Amino acid sequence: PGPGGQKGAIRILSLTGIMRAESGLSTRGTDQLIESLRASYSDSNVSSVIIEGNSPGGESIAGTMLKSAISERNKPVIGFGHMVASAAYRAFSGTDEIIASNNAAEFGSIGTMFTMDMKSLNEYRASFAEFYGSTAPKKNAEHRSAVAGNFAEMQSRVDQLTKNFQAEIAKDRSLTGGRDNVAETLNGSMWTASDAKARGLVDSIGNLNYAIKRASALSRIFK
Repeated sequence: PGPGGQKGAIRILSLTGIMRAESGLSTRGTDQLIESLRASYSDSNVSSVIIEGNSPGGESIAGTMLKSAISERNKPVIGFGHMVASAAYRAFSGTDEIIASNNAAEFGSIGTMFTMDMKSLNEYRASFAEFYGSTAPKKNAEHRSAVAGNFAEMQSRVDQLTKNFQAEIAKDRSLTGGRDNVAETLNGSMWTASDAKARGLVDSIGNLNYAIKRASALSRIFK
């Protein structure tokens, strides 16, 4: 609903496909979803928001940006998911509740990956020379090491980003079980709805009508 629409309306927004931070000519980035989310916050007729997710993730920064926008909320935001993985789950972890759409819905893939095109890297190495200021030895350190044939810096960076991601989810979600069980929950696996609920990755399982009821209930008690 726009201005002048029905008071107490619940707005449903969509997060689908591979996540990109910026929109392109034929792709919708999270920047557009963030714009719609902020418009919902400022619309007095909207009482709560549901983000319907079906995404394998994508750019890490896209998940970070969307989660930051969710944190700006002045009304409930619920994540309603079919498949919510990686960067998409990072964003959903900032919502007030996560609801799996049915028992086959999947959640997880907590971790970071980076793909390197070795053919392009070899061509780059053969065609270009790079020069850096001697007082900035860590500038583009991972890239510089990779060009030199050493991938240890890149692996270390991916390891650190993964640890940060896992710690973030452990902080934002009430994960169940002891240390070993939590480590298993965060090991990059995808979990179907019942397992995801048992592990604390989702709060409940239900269809869109159920999600709407939860959004309505939360709008009455949101602070």
